[in-house]
This record gives sequence, C-alpha cells and structure tokens, in this order.
Amino acid sequence: MYDQLKRYLDRFLVLNHSAAEEIKKNFLIQRLPKGKLVVSAGEKVDQAHFIVRGCCCNYSKKRDKLITHWFGFENSFVTDFYSFTTGKPSGGYIQLVEDSVLLSIRYNNLLKLYNNYHDWERLGRLIFEDFGRRTLNMITQFQTLGAKQRYTMLLRNDPRIVQRIPLGYISSYLGISQETLSRIRSQIR
Repeated sequence: MYDQLKRYLDRFLVLNHSAAEEIKKNFLIQRLPKGKLVVSAGEKVDQAHFIVRGCCCNYSKKRDKLITHWFGFENSFVTDFYSFTTGKPSGGYIQLVEDSVLLSIRYNNLLKLYNNYHDWERLGRLIFEDFGRRTLNMITQFQTLGAKQRYTMLLRNDPRIVQRIPLGYISSYLGISQETLSRIRSQIR
C-alpha cells in the first residue's frame, strides 16, 4: 500500500530516501466500509486521505437537495481542502461509495513534513497545483457545455464515474435531473 502512494508521489517528485521513509511513519492505513462518511458538514477536518482502493463522493446539501462537487478514485488525495487548511468547519460531506482502503495523514503531521523536508513542501505545492489545474479545467468545461456534452465529456475523461458511481450522484454532478440523465444515456447508447 505504501508503495502505491510512493509511486503516485514519484509522478510529481522523487523523494530522497529519508523523506520517503516518512510515508510509513505518517500515513495511517484505514479500511472503511461503503457508505462511511470520512468528512461530515460542520466538523473540522484534520486528515487528508490517499485512496489505495475504492472511491468516494464529495457533496453538500442545500434545502435537502444533494449537490455533488467531485469524485475521488484510486491514486488520488481527498479531503475538504478548505477545512483541512483553515481549521474551520466543513461545509460538505465526503462519503465512500465502495468499501475502501485509505492512507490518511493528519494536518499537523503534514506540516511537520513540510518543515523538516524541502522535498515534501515542494511535493505538496506540485500536487495542489495539479489539482487546481484539473479543477479549473473541469469548471470551465462544465460552464460552457450543454447537459449531453457534459455527460459525453464525463464518459470520455473518466469512465470510472459512470461505471462505479450511483446515478443520483452523477446527475447532481452534471446539474441535471435523473430523468434527463436517463434520456441522455439512452440517446448515446
């Protein structure tokens, strides 16, 4: 499991030996069931999670309506970034959609890695820059495309979403009703 995280990190920056040894010391293995909330609205988030196996959904609720923001799959980090970095309560939820294995690190431990190893600090910056680029690209595309085009883009860019995520989350993510999603899916088949 730790090797999987190391390979992911190596895509951004190869850590020197002593910095790489910190992975086993600072990341806790968690095996959690489908449906488990790893973040709840109103709580202060002090962990980031690397998904070794499984997937999750980030959403918020507005007047009892589910608003899906993003999905996390293997080989990605997930957390409520705002709460994780500010210590303020989360505004949403992160729920596991499948039984999952996570490698989790506490915020204070991550700060110690940043302070003790320049490589870790640089690695954090590179990972967050990548996340920012991908998020901005997704937002830009979603704002300029129609519902059918957004679904087609989803199929093309990340078919895991359609294969592994319940349709209610997908329709919410696309900003359409489940009926509209069903209609679009039948047109594309």
